[in-house]
Amino acid sequence: MNKASASVAKQEKLIAFILQRSIDISLFFLIAVVPLVVTPYGLDYWYRPKVDCIFGLLLVIGASVAIKRLGLKEHFGLKGNPLLIPLLAYGISAVLSTIFSIAPEISISGDLFREEGIFTILSYICLTIFFSMLVPSQQHAQALIKWLLISGALISLYAMLQYFGYNPTEHFLHFMRHREGRVGSTMGNPIFWENFWFSCSLFSWHFTLTPLRKGKKFCCWQEAPLRLPHSL
Repeated sequence: MNKASASVAKQEKLIAFILQRSIDISLFFLIAVVPLVVTPYGLDYWYRPKVDCIFGLLLVIGASVAIKRLGLKEHFGLKGNPLLIPLLAYGISAVLSTIFSIAPEISISGDLFREEGIFTILSYICLTIFFSMLVPSQQHAQALIKWLLISGALISLYAMLQYFGYNPTEHFLHFMRHREGRVGSTMGNPIFWENFWFSCSLFSWHFTLTPLRKGKKFCCWQEAPLRLPHSL
């Protein structure tokens, strides 16, 4: 191998490393940081910031995957993925529903608060495919899930602060201040929080029952803040 070929190989290796790090960091942010995102600078500080973060992170992942596939000729395990066909069917049905919608603007962009339009639905589909395609091993998946549970524990601690009368984000939206049954949260409302809590609980039970010693140690300190707000 001559010097030119060695230099090209070295550059390709560096580019592949940078792209893989971008993918890994984006996956980490999607699963551990996005649930914590709130901002006072907008009409809504629960849903839209999270959806906008998902859009941005998916663009980073998509661009990195495209460069690795087209530029570096790397292959990804998309064939044989059992999620592919049902997700494609769901995506096609969502696109057809948008095309024939009686309110196309809302179907495309969603409402002002949650942005649950076609772009959001397609981003969730891409999110599922990316996680199933880009997480290389069970160990990596468990590490991401543990970060998700840490995020859930932090949200639970926030919920306990609210239960005892201190709501750090109450001043963001003045029309919700001191209104009974209208307590905001990092998930937006109690129903979304309950769904998030239940999803985290399934993983938490897995780590609790796992024979691995590290998994039990992890859940000894993580599970208490995750459980307590639900019991309250």
